[in-house]
Amino acid sequence: MDNNTDNKTKFRKTIFPALIVFLIVNAVCIFWKIPIAEKKIDIGVIQAGNSILFLISLLASYMHVKAVGNKNPHAFVRSVMGATVIKLFVIAGSVMLYLIIAGNNKNIAAVFICMGLYVVYTIIEVRGAFSLNQGKNNGKN
Repeated sequence: MDNNTDNKTKFRKTIFPALIVFLIVNAVCIFWKIPIAEKKIDIGVIQAGNSILFLISLLASYMHVKAVGNKNPHAFVRSVMGATVIKLFVIAGSVMLYLIIAGNNKNIAAVFICMGLYVVYTIIEVRGAFSLNQGKNNGKN
């Protein structure tokens, strides 16, 4: 298997759990729209946050797969730290922008749900990254 095909396979394996979470959260928002809205939780905020987190997870997974193939052992650590910093700044900026735009109509419950999703996506991302690195260290690269 050539390196490009191998990287695509690694990327798909790394991003698959995040895709499952993305689809589950969107399905919950669609199928339980009325009960969620009755609790005064803004589904649009949850779906926007979920989409942003998923897109950042795609970027982070790409960075990790690329770093695992690098000869420099520090590249992997830099990719994990870099993805974490990127995710933190994008999420912080998104929350600040939302709070400014929403004004008095802000939905703090939806923001807290998105914070929980941030933790879930981060755990998935780090687990995937370390499994990539472990495969490299075991000679499966």
